Amino acid sequence: MNSTVIITAVSKRYFSRYFQDRNIVDIMDEPLVVRTQRQARDRGGYPIVITDYDKVRELSKCCIYIEKSPLWLTTVLASKPLWKDRIIILLGDVVYSKETMDRIFAFEGDIGVFANSSEVFAIIFNKGNERVEHAFEELKKIGREKRDHAGPWNFYRAICGYDLIKHKVDAKDYIFQSVLDWTTDMDYKREYDKFYNAIIKTRKIDDLMPMEL
Repeated sequence: MNSTVIITAVSKRYFSRYFQDRNIVDIMDEPLVVRTQRQARDRGGYPIVITDYDKVRELSKCCIYIEKSPLWLTTVLASKPLWKDRIIILLGDVVYSKETMDRIFAFEGDIGVFANSSEVFAIIFNKGNERVEHAFEELKKIGREKRDHAGPWNFYRAICGYDLIKHKVDAKDYIFQSVLDWTTDMDYKREYDKFYNAIIKTRKIDDLMPMEL
């Protein structure tokens, strides 16, 4: 099945005095958004980066450049004309382990949300799925009223039929695919520092780019 991999990389946070975007933080000499694209291609995916930042666009082989938008929903739907049979949505500020990325691309269910109790890391669905289309319509409605309520967690709740605003996670739901390894997002400098000391510095990081001979 042809997989379109959407990497959303639009929300900016600053790291130290260098003002480095969180989507391009260094992961063992590889910018984060470059690493995620490589991981997708290595597993047969066709990655498309959605961004409003020049630095991210310059590092992306296939990119849709959009005007600045606070809505995660807007970035995802900007790629809809390019969707193939299977859609995998990844987040540009997440560092994915080999284990989690392998699980994402091996997932065969019609809808899957890979997450822990606080963060969504990936969303998977088949093109034309009626529940997914309905969820997107629900997010469009709420996004017009409350811009910060049209994100990945709201999508999960819409799919499951939960209250769109109140946070709820049901690990027993077949849609929810629990992620328990070191996969994490990079919202703030303290999170990058913690990740660097715990994972990179201790050489626990994996799925690295091949070394040149």
